[in-house]
Amino acid sequence: MKTSKSIFTSAVLVTLLLVLICSPVWAQTPETPTYRLNINRDFGYGNGADIKGLFTLKVVGPEDLASVSYYIDGELMSAVTVSPFSYQFNTSQYGFGPHDLTAEVTNTAGKVFTTPARHMNFLSAEQESAGMAKIVGPLLLLMVGVFIVVGLVQFAVLRKRNPNGIPLGTQRNYGYAGGSICSHCGRPTPRHMWGFNIAIGKFDRCENCGKWSVMRAVPYDILRAAEIAEKSTSADQPDFNHKSDEDKLRELIDKSKYE
Repeated sequence: MKTSKSIFTSAVLVTLLLVLICSPVWAQTPETPTYRLNINRDFGYGNGADIKGLFTLKVVGPEDLASVSYYIDGELMSAVTVSPFSYQFNTSQYGFGPHDLTAEVTNTAGKVFTTPARHMNFLSAEQESAGMAKIVGPLLLLMVGVFIVVGLVQFAVLRKRNPNGIPLGTQRNYGYAGGSICSHCGRPTPRHMWGFNIAIGKFDRCENCGKWSVMRAVPYDILRAAEIAEKSTSADQPDFNHKSDEDKLRELIDKSKYE
């Protein structure tokens, strides 16, 4: 009898356990709303936690805000009761060094929540300059490296294609970037897509003499006239190195009329 009762009791317990495991949860604890503090840069310097300048604080999370109070190191910065519940501040209003920024959120149900602290470091002007140098320095080195690599590749390609330069009088294909008159040799040369664009032209390499210079775009009719002018003897060719741009272009156009 006792054995039968023991077996029955065990069976009941196992059944109840299976029911508890397999049955859905009848009651769940409601999730706590999650709010976090965003720090957006409006104007100034920002690199990770290091900041300097004008920034805006804003709470991100459920859109049931009634008011938001922003704190720095536990001291009230501003209490905002109007949407979008953001607050703009300048780091210069506070001392340099580490600061903890938090927001106290009151939702429409009257419940209050505090966001996790954001640990920021307000920089001085000297620290900002040092930080900028750490960013700009490597970028400049990278640009110089790219410039050297592009120059070497361009030199190798052009030298292989035109080992002795472009023959006099050859009609060039100037392509999308157009052409220019080299300030060194005075001959027309294509400008290349991989040349470096600057405010006054394109820093590029001449396909004739191989020298680098700032090349301004020249109209195609002037370039064609310069190609025709190359067929003349060196005594008849215009001296591009010692004449103004207007004189060069005028002389090229005049000479092309008689070719």
